[in-house]
Amino acid sequence: MWIGSAKSNIGHTQAAAGMAGMIKAVLALRHERMPATLHADKPLASVDWSQGMRLLHRARPWPRGEQPRRAGVLAYGNSGTNAHVLLEEAPAQPRHDASRPRGEAPQRLLWPVYAAPADGLRDLSLTLASAVREQRWEPADVGWSLATTRSPLAERAVVSGSGVAELLEGLDALAAADGPAALPANVARSRAAAAANTAASGQVFVFPGQGAQWAGMAAQLLQESPVFAEAG
Repeated sequence: MWIGSAKSNIGHTQAAAGMAGMIKAVLALRHERMPATLHADKPLASVDWSQGMRLLHRARPWPRGEQPRRAGVLAYGNSGTNAHVLLEEAPAQPRHDASRPRGEAPQRLLWPVYAAPADGLRDLSLTLASAVREQRWEPADVGWSLATTRSPLAERAVVSGSGVAELLEGLDALAAADGPAALPANVARSRAAAAANTAASGQVFVFPGQGAQWAGMAAQLLQESPVFAEAG
């Protein structure tokens, strides 16, 4: 078992320690390489290294094999941002042969776009259009991911098209339009109805993290946070 440290590469990230360790593990899996651990040339004599543990003095290749690769992340940060997880590589995806049909595609495709603020639709449309043009993703895959992997936030728009060119034109129009009236026929934009009032439940969930509690914190939230006060 090879042991490495994200702290040796980028320093102690404090509140982001758990996330930094996970990012390093994911990147190591993606690039098939274990980064070297710096400044740890002399292992502690009090540790029994004969049980199979080894320090990563040098970067090592980590190619795919018959068995899935796994990386454990143990990260201790401030404010309760610890991470104790085991990551496993995703199954290898066969490359798509463009000469082979993938099945009959629908005549019209839909790309739903969600954002919290109104101007978020413009920013997301610009980002999405740029990514599709650069990565050349399959338009059906983009629509599926937008519909199933993103949170349905309040500001919403749907772009329809028979191909990627028409869909990208719709995104460009959504990014440039001042309002729904200026949108073309293949783009619809609206705002979700207000969510049902949750005050009837009488419960409010607060995630302050470890060590961040203080006397009167809920009372201060009632004064400063209209959302908290309305829900409580």
